[in-house]
Parts: sequence; structure tokens; C-alpha cells
Amino acid sequence: MKAFRLFLVISNRNNNLNKYNNIKLAQIISKLYGTDYIDYCHAPF
Repeated sequence: MKAFRLFLVISNRNNNLNKYNNIKLAQIISKLYGTDYIDYCHAPF
């Protein structure tokens, strides 16, 4: 959940990025923290 909160903070700060970039960011963070990408599917992009 810590990685998920970090992702929400990053995505909120970069809300001008398009959805593709946010999804790629989620994939990178999920790999770093060993979390499945599925955890980020319902994040508010």
C-alpha cells in the first residue's frame, strides 16, 4: 500500500501527463516494489 500511495502522490503532481505516461509510471513503480500492476488499474489517472 505504501507504493500505491506513492503512485497517487506522483500522479497527482503530474496530472498534466497523459494517461499513457501515468500507466507506464505505474508499471515502473510496480516493478520496483514487486507489486502487481493490477493494483494500479483503478487509480485516478
